[in-house]
Formats: sequence, C-alpha cells, structure tokens
Amino acid sequence: MKARSWKAAETRFARDVGTERKPCDGSRDGADFASGPFCYQLKYRKSFPSWIWAWLRGITGKARWKDWVELHGKPPV
Repeated sequence: MKARSWKAAETRFARDVGTERKPCDGSRDGADFASGPFCYQLKYRKSFPSWIWAWLRGITGKARWKDWVELHGKPPV
C-alpha cells in the first residue's frame, strides 16, 4: 500500500458526497470530511482485524456506500 493511499481514498469518498477532504492541520475535529449535517471518518488499510469484518457485515447488510451516493446524489462540481 502506498504511504499516501489513505489520503487519495479520503479525497475520492469526500468528492463522492460533494465536498473536499479536510487537511491534517488540527481543524478536523475527528472528521476526515463533512457534508451537510454529516461527518465522516474513513479508514483505508491493507488489512483489518477480524472483528471489524463481522461488524461491517452487519452494517452492509442494511446499506452500502453505493446506496448512500444513489440516495444523496453527486452534486455538480
């Protein structure tokens, strides 16, 4: 995994919801990006601990990132 691939992932996801990634300059207040009333914290890693997969299966059983973008759309840039 590239050293900065997590930054690229944050940028891509932020743009999917029509915003930009917050810089790592102390202004994040725990959010990688925000849009409207929502704040997002994105984790992009080469591997995840096994417990996180069980937790994610429960979440993705109800909704997926694609569902979110389809529901809220991509605002014009």
